[in-house]
Amino acid sequence: SPQTASSYSRFCFVGTMSVEIYMTGSEAIRKYADDWGRLSKMLDAYKIEYNIIDVNRTENETKRAEMMEMSGEDALPQVFVGTKFVGLYDTIADINEEEGKDGVIAALK
Repeated sequence: SPQTASSYSRFCFVGTMSVEIYMTGSEAIRKYADDWGRLSKMLDAYKIEYNIIDVNRTENETKRAEMMEMSGEDALPQVFVGTKFVGLYDTIADINEEEGKDGVIAALK
């Protein structure tokens, strides 16, 4: 699929709804940048398709408010399946540690 500056998809689709990752390209908050790097490496290794929404891009200025309304969280990155909030990076990392690849894939369906 064509890539845009604000979102793109990669690899295999795991369920009937798309996995959305709300993140920021800004390196201003080190934990967000580190968590994003670890999350993207995990999803890429498991060949899970995801869409990236950079909430700091001008064309996505309303997305951060929508994200916070859906999740009740302001930390990044946030993982959604459709409009269902799955969790922050730490949630996905905990699932991965406890259940491995199959648990992560199941959580994202």
